[in-house]
Amino acid sequence: MVEQALRDLGLNPNEVKVYLSLLPLEKAPASTLGYRTKLERTTARYTCQQLVKKGVVGEFKQGKTSFYQAESPEKLLFLVEEAKEVLKEREAQIQRIMGQLKGMANPKTVLPKVRFYEGKEGVIKLYDQILEIGKDLDSFEDGQDMAAFIPEYIPRFIQERKKRGIHNRVICPADTKTNKESKKELRKTRTVPHKELPFSCDVKICGDQISLFSFQKGSEAGIAIRHQDLAENFRRLFEYNWKKLSEKD
Repeated sequence: MVEQALRDLGLNPNEVKVYLSLLPLEKAPASTLGYRTKLERTTARYTCQQLVKKGVVGEFKQGKTSFYQAESPEKLLFLVEEAKEVLKEREAQIQRIMGQLKGMANPKTVLPKVRFYEGKEGVIKLYDQILEIGKDLDSFEDGQDMAAFIPEYIPRFIQERKKRGIHNRVICPADTKTNKESKKELRKTRTVPHKELPFSCDVKICGDQISLFSFQKGSEAGIAIRHQDLAENFRRLFEYNWKKLSEKD
């Protein structure tokens, strides 16, 4: 654990060996440290010099021989402070060029953020995430599959949606026209004949996110795609169909 902590501070394996070998000694030449660590004398001397530069080992001469001694272990904290300063400087450098980088970036090349959800727990988690977004909801759906898959959750979802003031417009297939509006549930519905729109999954557009749900038995799953342009295009598709169906009322 000690060796790993020293490596995390920025000491390489040879530096860790030499430093730990030097700690119990009052002083030692590179030859002694090389013998104790099984490093060649030139490698041991170079390693000692690097530790001196890092401030955790001291160097002095007696005659023509260079001796090394470990500084107080508290000096290791200087390595932490140096690392902090380096990180601060790197952060400052990035901040200085951030405006230029954003100006150079093509917004159309920004990749969507995609996340997958599996099983009942995953699907419920994605529904909860839609509530967290807190924006009005447009849906293409087959509510029968959803209600059958998570019947115990749907009433809670509807209640929480109403509590947050999230309005929901729904286009769904039905064998008979049942367009309706429920002010109490903040929900409007437009239907199309099932043969014209045989949905087997749900698509929900909320804010900058498109949520896809499959309730196929044994492979129930959800996919969340966060991308402003994609969401806007799905919303235009929904709006076009919503207006067409409203004109038939």
